[in-house]
Amino acid sequence: MRRWQWSLLLVVFWLVAGANFGCTREHRADTLTVPNLPRPVARERALVTTAGQSTDGLITAKILERLSISYEFRSRVTAEDLTSRFQSLIVTVGVASTGLRAAGLTEEEERVRVVELLREARSRGMAVVVVYLGGANRRGRFTDDLLSLAVPYADYLVAVREGDRDHLISELAETYGVYITLTKDIEGVRMPLGSAFR
Repeated sequence: MRRWQWSLLLVVFWLVAGANFGCTREHRADTLTVPNLPRPVARERALVTTAGQSTDGLITAKILERLSISYEFRSRVTAEDLTSRFQSLIVTVGVASTGLRAAGLTEEEERVRVVELLREARSRGMAVVVVYLGGANRRGRFTDDLLSLAVPYADYLVAVREGDRDHLISELAETYGVYITLTKDIEGVRMPLGSAFR
């Protein structure tokens, strides 16, 4: 075979290999994106909290109530609060500066609280579900920081699709191998969140 033929063959090989690699990455993202879980990952009773002190944690709690899932909501839950009464932790990420001020927390204190909480939940073998209910306009630096801190501990991630416009949330799920459901709106969170328990 002539030299130019070898070069051409090598170029074709790399093009095909690159295309296949791209398909593999896309396929992996597709397999992690599900309409709801095929089997439960969480058990009742759930402890619901917020990462960022927004009221979105209360919305998540109200969804659980409608699903008749036993839960308790605490906005400032700490690692010490994770007793045997709880089998699952649901962390709803959403930052509200007014909520942080009302709780007397700085961003750094909230960051530390969330990480310690997630580490303790993992060490206890608790299921962790991370929820994001906001749109793209509610995503800021601190919200993105909290998402980046929470997703690595998650067994399941549920987010409103509009909040993932830049694909940060789905890319975090792919990076850490977490199943993710993206919903049309907040109402759409109900079924996938229920699938985490039943």
